[in-house]
Amino acid sequence: MAKQNKKTHNLTEEEIAKALAAREAEGGAFEDVKEAEVVQEEEVVQEDPYSKSAKEIEAKTGRKSLGKVKTGTTTMDGVSSDEVLGWHDFHVTGLPSKGKFYPVGTKFMIRPAKTAEIRHFSTLEEQDIFDVDDKLNHILQNCVKVRADKKVLSWKDIIEEDRVFVILAIRDLTFKEPENKLMVKKRCGDCNEENQIEVSSKNFSLNEVPADIEKYYNPTQRCYVIQTKSLGEIIMRPPTIGVMQVITKYIRNKEREQGAWDRAWIQILPYIQQEWRGFTDKSIFDGEVDFKGWDEKKYTVHYRLAEKLRIGVQQNMQVSCHACGAGVTAPVDFPEGIKSLFVISDISGELL
Repeated sequence: MAKQNKKTHNLTEEEIAKALAAREAEGGAFEDVKEAEVVQEEEVVQEDPYSKSAKEIEAKTGRKSLGKVKTGTTTMDGVSSDEVLGWHDFHVTGLPSKGKFYPVGTKFMIRPAKTAEIRHFSTLEEQDIFDVDDKLNHILQNCVKVRADKKVLSWKDIIEEDRVFVILAIRDLTFKEPENKLMVKKRCGDCNEENQIEVSSKNFSLNEVPADIEKYYNPTQRCYVIQTKSLGEIIMRPPTIGVMQVITKYIRNKEREQGAWDRAWIQILPYIQQEWRGFTDKSIFDGEVDFKGWDEKKYTVHYRLAEKLRIGVQQNMQVSCHACGAGVTAPVDFPEGIKSLFVISDISGELL
């Protein structure tokens, strides 16, 4: 009989917790969809329906039998383990990129930052831009999953300019209490009323790609395929975190070794480098050698195109005064420093 070939045992709460922990540890990128859909079904047999564990389960679930459990996919109550572990869908269409540069069917899932990740973030050195970059990426690495139809993706595939939106969404999940919102104060120029303005994606103003460039967007290639008179076809797109990581590491190493690096080349490179996989220091150096041979027109066209493709958050937020309704402009800023993203500054609510 088929049942004789299946392993039977009692499923304790400890075993369930271990299974969920193992599931979470997979993190990072989703496996290929076909592989992810293959689950092993295991029958759980309660040998003694009156045992202590059985009574506990019945008291908690109202069920005597556990039935069948899809390991790695659902809990015993049929609830997705992603839900148990706090993973939430995050729609890419709400990002500055509007999801245009990701493969068709790309989906994000995010979860709250845990204590270990917050401890790591608290060691951030705010004057070190490289360390700030590393700490923000560490949050993404642990708290974001990215998948697309039949394609393995990574948090490194996130567009660089989308990063702040995703980080703020993770923060909102981590600190749900209203008093933990990031606020800046700004007085209205018309009525002198002081406004408390939340540093939130809903208040951000975004840079838009001009219409004369937007018309070159190619929905199949998920980038801009720009036709020029003298330079032919130029393929460009906003950079991914993975591409920027390689470039940042290259700059860091050059500065540590007191070596020279071409700033003009680094301004253009992120927008013409499509893929971070296989992208290395040697790739940057070889590209720089070729860049030295560009004429004035080729450089100018690439530079101006890169400027027009900056789709990120503008430096100021535009809101309405809560007293008179006049426009109020406030900088996108963190009054207590960027560390306050995940290390709460105001602890007065915890004091007796």
